[in-house]
Amino acid sequence: MTAVLTTAACDAGGQDTATDTSGWDTERKDSADTDPRQPTVLAHVEAEEHDGHDTLTFTFEEGAPHWIVTYDEPLYPHGGEDPEPLDLPGAYDLRVVLVGTTADADTRLDGTTGTVRGLAHAGHFEGETHFGVGVEGDERPAFEVVTGDDTLTVRIARA
Repeated sequence: MTAVLTTAACDAGGQDTATDTSGWDTERKDSADTDPRQPTVLAHVEAEEHDGHDTLTFTFEEGAPHWIVTYDEPLYPHGGEDPEPLDLPGAYDLRVVLVGTTADADTRLDGTTGTVRGLAHAGHFEGETHFGVGVEGDERPAFEVVTGDDTLTVRIARA
């Protein structure tokens, strides 16, 4: 038996439209097949609640970079000497890798949601900025990644 989750999003007129999450999964996703991008600076990170799913949006100053998003438990810092995993709120750890970026280690998450419980800087090494995202759910929530000109949005289904 397959469960189908449907979420709602707003169209340009502010009306609710159904978002089908049945094609979302928990597997690693990346932008490997896209054109190379110039280095960019992470400006802002924001979590928002939606009907049936939550979003985590990374906003950049000069275009969205290449990226990798994957569950990684336990989630260890990247490129550091710290042998301890990050202590993130939530049941699961999602790693977001921004390739070709610079980011301030103090970049903070604006808001949390029922699913997105926290964000932590997980290291910067050789042009890769890593973040750990604490995610809540009875099991690993499925997700998809959507890019815009200056944004990378991880849409996480509520489990």
